[in-house]
Amino acid sequence: MRKMIDDLKRLFDYFGKEREGKISRNRIVFYLAVFFISLIVNRFIFSQYISDNLRVPLSQSRLLFINSNNPYGENVQNHILGLADEEGWDIDEMSVDFEEPVYDLIIYFPFALIGNYQWAGSLFLTVNQICIFLIIGMLFQLLEWNANNLSMTVIYLACAASVFFIGNLLNITVTIIQLCLIVASIYFDQKKRSTLSGVFLGLSFIEPLNLFIFHAIILIIFFTREKYKILIWTFITITLLTIFSYIFVSDWIMEWLKTLFLTPRKFPFLSYTEAIKTRYTFEASRLLNGIPIILTTWMMLEIRRTPKDNKREWIWLLSLGAIFNYYIMIQSRNSASVLFIIPLIFLFIVWWEKVNRWGKIALVLVLFILTLGLSVLHFSGLKSLNNIEMEIILLIMSIIFIFNIYWSRRWIIDPYMIND
Repeated sequence: MRKMIDDLKRLFDYFGKEREGKISRNRIVFYLAVFFISLIVNRFIFSQYISDNLRVPLSQSRLLFINSNNPYGENVQNHILGLADEEGWDIDEMSVDFEEPVYDLIIYFPFALIGNYQWAGSLFLTVNQICIFLIIGMLFQLLEWNANNLSMTVIYLACAASVFFIGNLLNITVTIIQLCLIVASIYFDQKKRSTLSGVFLGLSFIEPLNLFIFHAIILIIFFTREKYKILIWTFITITLLTIFSYIFVSDWIMEWLKTLFLTPRKFPFLSYTEAIKTRYTFEASRLLNGIPIILTTWMMLEIRRTPKDNKREWIWLLSLGAIFNYYIMIQSRNSASVLFIIPLIFLFIVWWEKVNRWGKIALVLVLFILTLGLSVLHFSGLKSLNNIEMEIILLIMSIIFIFNIYWSRRWIIDPYMIND
């Protein structure tokens, strides 16, 4: 007990008297202040815009971890539909069909313990906002982007205002958290902390199908770079999550597979054209069934021929993979569009290093059009990215991104040409 008191005294002395301790103390106070201010702003301003769809996983999580009810069961689905009808929730009825691994609900459980939905949703929103700034910050560090504080702040805000983030924020998905965990895995790999990198990558498999192609690319890159320790810790983390889930639902893997195969709503359990019909409600030509094969083959060829000796080379690969994942893994929702932030930031930084002062100003203007401009368009008239108009805009952006990704390839593979 005395030793504990002495340790606490030394800690308080460190924060109160030493220069580095005071800096750390001020940072902690600043971050806590930002967190609580964001939480309060979200509660009293933005909570009214949070989708009622968040109520579904919160209810499923509560029923699973407190009442030991199987989320795949019809009784749970009917119970949630009854609550929705009784309390007037505005939800998509398909959302009550649980189609993810049981451990996906672990993410929602801390928020499910909060009795007031507005506060629970506001806290979930705040956590996602923190993840957004962590994603942007880690990508800036991975790409070794150096700019003055004003430029850095402006670009931070522009990227955070991207429709890829905002759409997922208000529609309430865990994809932003997934992306944060993935980027953290890459970040800690660069810091030579393989165990932490593997754990973060394993945790990012909470919804494995949504980002399946993107995950596969990362695993292949780690394998080709002989990062076996990361892969082992990824496997260990997924295994522990699986075992933990067995405590609550002993046959959850079979239940999950039955859901995927017997009531398929996702590619590849539906044909590609059927998945398009499920998402966009129109018939598509059977010729489109070749798109996943073409894009997957294309991606595999790039993985094979592209060097992976430095960060920029394999972030180049991930930028291409982010776009391909969106168009291969057609899902009933569009949350995988959050991955587009990777090629957006990557291309911005590559071009920033290439152009002069006026070019930088033009680049910032283009960035604001592609981020804040699209967000305003999205929420002023278009109700969802599932609308065909917004999907056409995303397709045009994808083509522009791919063109620029290949245009920048020689600067990435031959970094000495960056100032040519």
